[in-house]
Amino acid sequence: MASKPVVINELLYFLTNNIGLLDNEAFVFNVSKFYSQEEIDGSLKYLKNEFEQFKNEIVDKLNLHGTNKIDKLLDCISVLKCFISNNLLEKLAVFVSKDLNRVPRLENVIKVNFESLRCEISELIVKQQAYISNTLEIFKEQLSQVTAFDKQMHQVNEKLNLVASNFNKTVAAVENTSNVDSILFPPLNNNISTTARFVNKNNKLNNDTTRTPTNNIKPTWGDRVAMDIPSDDNQSDDNFTLVQRNKNKNKPRTLPLVVAKSAATLSVQRKQKIDQTKKVIGRKNDCSSTIRPMKMEPRKKLVYVGKLDQCTSEDVINHLKSINVNAISAIPLTKSIFNKKSSTNNDNNNNSQTSDSKTSAAFRILFLESDLDKVLNEDNWPNGVVLHEWCFFNNHVQQSVSNAVAPSSING
Repeated sequence: MASKPVVINELLYFLTNNIGLLDNEAFVFNVSKFYSQEEIDGSLKYLKNEFEQFKNEIVDKLNLHGTNKIDKLLDCISVLKCFISNNLLEKLAVFVSKDLNRVPRLENVIKVNFESLRCEISELIVKQQAYISNTLEIFKEQLSQVTAFDKQMHQVNEKLNLVASNFNKTVAAVENTSNVDSILFPPLNNNISTTARFVNKNNKLNNDTTRTPTNNIKPTWGDRVAMDIPSDDNQSDDNFTLVQRNKNKNKPRTLPLVVAKSAATLSVQRKQKIDQTKKVIGRKNDCSSTIRPMKMEPRKKLVYVGKLDQCTSEDVINHLKSINVNAISAIPLTKSIFNKKSSTNNDNNNNSQTSDSKTSAAFRILFLESDLDKVLNEDNWPNGVVLHEWCFFNNHVQQSVSNAVAPSSING
């Protein structure tokens, strides 16, 4: 059997001789304090190399992710535990120490543990004291706010009590004044009887020759109105009754505005209503009934032709035939602005002529809609002739336009 290699490593020597304490947290903490960072890094590097050699015999997987000193020490302990669990510790080298005086004693470990515990406990106590003091300060501030609010509420209650007492005094004073008024100004019947007694007494003392009957003394009409006494119309000396005047309501002087809808608006509304209704168009061709669809005439178009030399309707129709357009009619526009440029002799001649033989510089031609492209083709007309589709205007528009320009100028 080959002899085991000997490796000088202070940390691994101490750990392999204290395998039973590897799970003790205090032991691990104190070992990290005894040994330096370099010793822990060298021990971990050596154990990783040994782990790679026995990788085929080890079943467990290691997760070594230590960054600081104590974490790397825990990684070393994890590798040693892996070797122990797989019975490979005997195959490792023998770890020795070259300076046994550096090996830490358990008594020192316990002392260090107590000192660390004392430091930790003292730090915790200091933190708790600071937290308690801060909490007490917060409670003091809240208590001061509560006391200030209590003082404000007490002042408000005092003001409310003062207002209530003043109100009670005012009510009592008003009641007293009402009693005094009843004493100074008794009811009307008492006033009448008292007045009668005073009048009788004065009459007796003065020995007046004219004595007025005191039983018939009545208050004046103004007193009756002020004291709200109903008048007695049967008495001869009371010929007045209080009449309440009815205030006339302010009637509006202007009649209510009636918004009249224009014919265009009514037509648009009518068209919208028709469009909203359901519409069906028949498609049957061979219908056996006696009804037949209405014969649809071809659509027609009106076009204005102007800026011509004086010509007749027949001349315009012949020109349209030359461009393969069958004109239905060609009405001369005698009031066109282009006719004003002609001499008065032409106007006199036109008045004596018939509608077919009248000459004009502008016409309104009627033809089928299918020939519109031919008519409005600029290559089919002489240079300078003006053409456009006929523009329809309502009556008031035509009237307003005619006041400004000639009627024929609407379309040319």
